[in-house]
Amino acid sequence: MIPAALAAANGADPTMMPRMGTRRRSSRLLLAAGSVVLAVACAEAIARALDPAPTVVVALRRELLYGRIDPDLGWSPLPDLDRFRVREVGLEGEVILDYHVSTNSRGLRGRREYAAPRPPGGRRIVALGDSFTWGQSVEEEETFPARLEARGVEVPNLGVIGYGPGQMLLRLRRDGLPLEPDVVMLCLISDDVRRDVEPWNVNGCARPCFSLVDGALAPPRYPLPPRLPGGTVIPNPHHGLARVLRGAQSALGLGPRWDLLRATVLEIRREALAAGARFVVVVLPFLADPGDRLAQVLGDLGRAHDFQVVDARPAFDARPDKASLFIIDGHPDAAGHALIADEIARQAPWLLEATPGR
Repeated sequence: MIPAALAAANGADPTMMPRMGTRRRSSRLLLAAGSVVLAVACAEAIARALDPAPTVVVALRRELLYGRIDPDLGWSPLPDLDRFRVREVGLEGEVILDYHVSTNSRGLRGRREYAAPRPPGGRRIVALGDSFTWGQSVEEEETFPARLEARGVEVPNLGVIGYGPGQMLLRLRRDGLPLEPDVVMLCLISDDVRRDVEPWNVNGCARPCFSLVDGALAPPRYPLPPRLPGGTVIPNPHHGLARVLRGAQSALGLGPRWDLLRATVLEIRREALAAGARFVVVVLPFLADPGDRLAQVLGDLGRAHDFQVVDARPAFDARPDKASLFIIDGHPDAAGHALIADEIARQAPWLLEATPGR
């Protein structure tokens, strides 16, 4: 009543007071909303200026000199190669890569053939992975799968340059499980996590990508698109604040790419166990990223689902000459592969034990 009386005394219409108050509140809300929008726009502009979205230019990559377009997997090594030389020299004449590639009739690294169905006795471990497992930069006998094989077991090397975990699952289904393994060994680096949400590889080949639908893995879409020509620019769809937020999520082991990794690892485990094989994961050292988050996520997953995670990184970190165990592009050299094989054998000696009855 007092505000109305004061309004009347000043010649104002008392019935207008509620409406005026509502307008003021609306103005304040609009001003606050505008301030938020302006702040977000400024933050977006700053984020884009400081961290512009990277683009990828398709290169005629060396791996397709000894590989092929694969309708199921995107790309895969050619079979029956005999010491194909891979040599790459940098702009200043430095040798980046210089090694030989041999493959067997199944397109696996190395010339050794693996019978299927397998003969009784012995032990067979299929190794899934990317270029770190394939052994980019080292001779076939120097790769850690070959060094494990030299200890009296069979280790078919199913690693392929540039593969993500989803492609590793597809290769296991097509090329690994028919070999009737006793163990499925999944070997990962931190860079693998992003690959399953990137539908194109820098070699221009389409990547078959799984997706998550209601928490379950949905298969890739086929047929895959044709290979992009060299020089094609592949833009990054995530930039500005979205890229910053995605990076923050990823640093915590959260977000779609980590959920997809967990689901894919568990599906590889499920299919290995269904085939009568044991399952183990190996975290490999990657010079460009310490891999702590990957090791933590996989360690938690292993404890929750009863599988071992071998972490080869601490053995590298303990070496004062750690950098000397990698070549110029960040892949382990021959000594690095030897150390990885030693760590796998030390942390999981059961891998090298013969399997009764097989």
